[in-house]
Amino acid sequence: MKTIILNGKQLSEEILDNLYSQKDSLPVTPGLAVILVGEDQASKVYVKIKEKTARQLKINSHTYIFDNKDSEEDILSAIDFLNKDDEVHGILVQLPLPAHLNKEKIINAIDPKKDVDGFHPTNHQLLMTGKPYLVPGLNLAIMELLTASEKPLAGKTACVICNSPIFGESVNKSLEDLKISGKTCSAEQYQLDKNLQNSDIIIIAIGQANWLKADMIKTGAIIIDVGINKLADGSVVGDADAQDLQGKAAYLSPVPGGVGPLTVAMLMENLYTLTIKSQVNS
Repeated sequence: MKTIILNGKQLSEEILDNLYSQKDSLPVTPGLAVILVGEDQASKVYVKIKEKTARQLKINSHTYIFDNKDSEEDILSAIDFLNKDDEVHGILVQLPLPAHLNKEKIINAIDPKKDVDGFHPTNHQLLMTGKPYLVPGLNLAIMELLTASEKPLAGKTACVICNSPIFGESVNKSLEDLKISGKTCSAEQYQLDKNLQNSDIIIIAIGQANWLKADMIKTGAIIIDVGINKLADGSVVGDADAQDLQGKAAYLSPVPGGVGPLTVAMLMENLYTLTIKSQVNS
């Protein structure tokens, strides 16, 4: 069997081209505000990618930079200001945050109607009721990659291997839209349960380089790799061992070039959605 690589970069470019063509039909120019705290190098790279994408779409984007010495109150004050700014339609806080900051408190301070990442508890609750105000961009990226496999997905089983039960719960809810039956587990649970290893689809986000091997999946499985890990030599790999999975997996999303660029494209699509909703609700 030849393993087919799901090209997230190409898909993202198609989505961004479509968004660019729609921009002039929007009621106002979308405005994105990004909050970056600390010196995490990966976070700085991600923010630069989002800034570059915003320039590509010719939309308004501003990054608010805080250092490790800035207080939680300073960041909350900035979020409050952005919540009240009518020219800002989407706000995101780049994660991870420095250890001295309360991530939940900061995320919760964002107006749910400007929560472009879809991480706010209110938006999570709406998603789980089946009436989402906004679907997280990461969920949308995963679903886009699954759909790109062009395989019949209805009735398939999926396993989301992750460290965050909330993430797993959210992704499984989105899988329901494709009529896929999903379960969530930790890496340890997956290793012990052969039924989980027999899933048609594996979505993995555990932050462990090259963890998922060929003998841990069924032949013909679809693998969506959400992990991103930097090795000692500077190379970046996912949680799935792409080389080992060749010939065993039917489809595999690469790292880099898979979920990452698609998530940024879906973030921009969400920003468009919030921009339109802001005018309807005003």
